[in-house]
Amino acid sequence: FVQELVVPANYGKKLVSFPVYIQRDKKCVDLGTVFNKPGERISSELRSEGLTHTAALDHKAHFIDTVTFENLNVGEKYVLEGVLVDASDNTFIEGKDGAPYRTRIEFTPTTTSGFQNIDFFVDTYMQRGKTIVAYEYIYNAKGEKVNSEANSDNTLQTIHVPGLMHTYAQNKALKSNLVFADKGQTVSDSVSYDNLVPGEKYTLVSTLMDKDTGKPVADKHGNVITMSKTFVAWRASGFIETEFSFDASNLSGKTLVVFESLRQGNTE
Repeated sequence: FVQELVVPANYGKKLVSFPVYIQRDKKCVDLGTVFNKPGERISSELRSEGLTHTAALDHKAHFIDTVTFENLNVGEKYVLEGVLVDASDNTFIEGKDGAPYRTRIEFTPTTTSGFQNIDFFVDTYMQRGKTIVAYEYIYNAKGEKVNSEANSDNTLQTIHVPGLMHTYAQNKALKSNLVFADKGQTVSDSVSYDNLVPGEKYTLVSTLMDKDTGKPVADKHGNVITMSKTFVAWRASGFIETEFSFDASNLSGKTLVVFESLRQGNTE
């Protein structure tokens, strides 16, 4: 019986094995040239439900891991496994129950190449500031691992969960926290952000709120005092300056707080 051994030269190939029957002594058997067929192969992209690499803050944020496969045996059962890890130290991302986010699906391909989706539902409030990577493994019907995609540096397999934002708002002219109940008041707001995807576009929405009621503040014309600014995060962490001017003549005696919301597309 001939069994090909694993060596660097046949990495990613299907190993050859076959029986050989020799019935004559001292006979040289020429087996000819045996070529390896390409082995099973997978690659993947992990995205949020909004099809970006930035996660929404949600107790059940939907991550979609699209796994592309090649060179599978049609009609043979396979098991595809995905697990989420922390890109900084390769430890498992865990839920409230302490269990890793792990999903296994069984499928039988009808074509040698195609794709399968793996779904994860993650409490991203527990993962603020983390960069999450999906590792995938594929097993054949015998339970043997035939390929994997486990690279913490692969940006396509990565989702960023934004960290906490820190803000500092003040009267632009006075450089203080005092705003006069008068026209032409301008508040500047410095907002720091953490763990965004460098090069991607985001929108910061700032709204003045009544601290006592927790409701948005409106000017004397009934317009909610809010502004938005779209920017590109050239670094994962940084800050952005915003400001908005408004008529505060109807806001005497109120304590105002600026609430910020960071969005990407329709996802907050």
